[in-house]
Amino acid sequence: MKGIEYNDLWTILQNLPRRDTARLPQKYIDFVKSCMIPDTVSSVRTDVSLEEQTLSENTRDLLASLWLTYWADSPQERRRFAETLHENELKYQGKPAAPMTDEEYRELLGCFDYWNEAFGPIPDWVESRYGRLKSDSELYLKDPALLERIRFVAEKAEEASDHAVKLEEYVALPCIGQIVLRFELCRDEVTLEELDAFENMLYDIAGDEFMVDFMGSVYRKAGVDYSRLDERLLELYDLYADEPITGSVHSAGIAQDAARLLDVAGMQPTERVWEIQPEGGKWVLLVMGERSRQRRTVEEPIWLYVGEVSEKQCTGLIKAAFYARRNRVSLGRLLSGGVQ
Repeated sequence: MKGIEYNDLWTILQNLPRRDTARLPQKYIDFVKSCMIPDTVSSVRTDVSLEEQTLSENTRDLLASLWLTYWADSPQERRRFAETLHENELKYQGKPAAPMTDEEYRELLGCFDYWNEAFGPIPDWVESRYGRLKSDSELYLKDPALLERIRFVAEKAEEASDHAVKLEEYVALPCIGQIVLRFELCRDEVTLEELDAFENMLYDIAGDEFMVDFMGSVYRKAGVDYSRLDERLLELYDLYADEPITGSVHSAGIAQDAARLLDVAGMQPTERVWEIQPEGGKWVLLVMGERSRQRRTVEEPIWLYVGEVSEKQCTGLIKAAFYARRNRVSLGRLLSGGVQ
């Protein structure tokens, strides 16, 4: 598999910034060296830019491969570069311009799946048609270390509340980089003042690692009127428009889960995922949109329901949650209209 294009590539790599070559796995560097033709000098010039030179088609293909694999900074940048390649190829073949379809994009990525396995992990390669989930155990949200941390917080909360507070579920919010732990309260009645105290206790235990709140049934016990919840969330969107939102240590892991689940659903990686919720052996994925509605359901390789929710209402809810944490009051108090 030796070729002069590898001599060209080696010369180019030797003159690139360290930040670019540092992204390449050593296995790939070794591969390039093994494919160079011995005692052959590359025609690539180091005194002018690559754009000013006439590189061979094979050399350009190698550089394009590196952009698609290790040099793209995000799935979105990788897609944009692939679309440029697609456009240029159509021009070269004398064909009319046409957008790159999702299937064409996945076919292109599929050509490099062996690369991902042979040389080292390609960042964000979950987009690949052949990189889809085989089971939900591959997801970050099922990572044993994460589940152990959640169990630790749940046990501490139950102990500190004399078994009044119990963990009910956990969900991920990829678009803001947070995992939310939701608790049940084993009481028939509760006041907003008591909710303030309980949520402050939970945040003292969870720290900055997780966000916390109570199930809707608990807030109802404190008098939250859910009949006008949609309207209230839009009020919160305006009221706390300037409230800052920050991510957590789980941001990268749950963002990867979002990308992989979107791939399973056959959806664009650019969709903004609001919530991922594991429900037994099933998964719920909610994306930001205009209104609440069902988008699709798939059954393989995992069972996944995809819905759409109002971006403004979700943003109002999460900004209120950050405001509540910062001001040491419960989210239920804000939902009830108790704080302006």
